[in-house]
Amino acid sequence: MDDDGTVVGVIAVEEGERRAIAARRGVVLTAGGFIYNPDMVRQHTPQAAHCAFYVGTDTDDGSGIRLGMGAGGAAVTSMRSNARCP
Repeated sequence: MDDDGTVVGVIAVEEGERRAIAARRGVVLTAGGFIYNPDMVRQHTPQAAHCAFYVGTDTDDGSGIRLGMGAGGAAVTSMRSNARCP
């Protein structure tokens, strides 16, 4: 972040080495899902709140999404659910 709080890149760890990567037009954060966060499910995909089974990992708790939004980012897609039945 710069002095104004604007995200201008990322600090990444690659092969054990920290690296600064400057952004030219934005930063895309891929953060997994939130199926194991009942509050986010109710807010963003209320139809999924009634499912008997969730497909995902127990780390799909929305923490990555909340981290990005806390830094001023916007969740622009994928706030929806899909269901598949045999």
